[in-house]
Amino acid sequence: MLGLRTFLIHFVIMLQSMLVVASQSLSIAYISGEECKNVDSMKILASQSNIDRPLVILQFDKFAIYKQYSSSNKNYPYLTKYFEHDLNQVLPLEKDFKVEDYTNSEIIKLEQLPSSVSEILYTYPLRENFVIAIDFESAVYDLDQLDGFLESVTFFLDEYLPQTKVLAIISPEINVNSKKSISKKEEEEEEEAEKEDYKTETEEEYVNDNSEEDKDEVEAQDKKGKNKEDKEEDSDILSTIWTEGLLMCLLVSALLLGILFIAISWLASLEISYGALEKSTNPLKKTN
Repeated sequence: MLGLRTFLIHFVIMLQSMLVVASQSLSIAYISGEECKNVDSMKILASQSNIDRPLVILQFDKFAIYKQYSSSNKNYPYLTKYFEHDLNQVLPLEKDFKVEDYTNSEIIKLEQLPSSVSEILYTYPLRENFVIAIDFESAVYDLDQLDGFLESVTFFLDEYLPQTKVLAIISPEINVNSKKSISKKEEEEEEEAEKEDYKTETEEEYVNDNSEEDKDEVEAQDKKGKNKEDKEEDSDILSTIWTEGLLMCLLVSALLLGILFIAISWLASLEISYGALEKSTNPLKKTN
């Protein structure tokens, strides 16, 4: 019988969550108290509160406490008792619902869980207020510590406030950043998908960059090869010109040397002939 009750409670909560998504609300109010069964709005519930029946709100701005609780396999005494036994109503929270808009209201803001409940709550005149909100501002809480702290808060309020109070736990069921409901597993899958997409994009950019670099390198090599071929062609032309010029120079030099040799030989023969003539004339001079 207890299992059937738990199933029905979770089924009703699931239906209410679907209504929240359809209404584009960001949070759900989980309410305990017999007086709230016929109320369909947190605004109405807050406006009907008074000093004899105050409304106590445990509000989580960023931490989806019910999602974390329902997806965990551990046992949390206070949360189990609240969600599976004390819960009477589940309502979507109006976007314009603000505690400070109501007369005799008090807001207690908590970033971290204090070591003692009394040192926080004793400093506020809770008995004079109709609407009391404890605002949990952090996005991360340890459920074991939070379960014990909420149990201490409820025990303190039971001793300090009238027994006919109405208690509401307000929890964001749609992720504030992405505007949709995401469980821890879905968050991990989304993060993994983002990493995979980033990896793919990085690889594509790397391939494109390498392709551009390869293309530039090929063009540079082609240009370098073309320049080398042009230089080799110029060198061949110069070699041909140089070889032909050298041969011509050698031929001209040989011709000039031949002419020089002939000229020297001719001059030598003239000197010899002149010497012979001079020698033949001397005897005549002697006979005279």
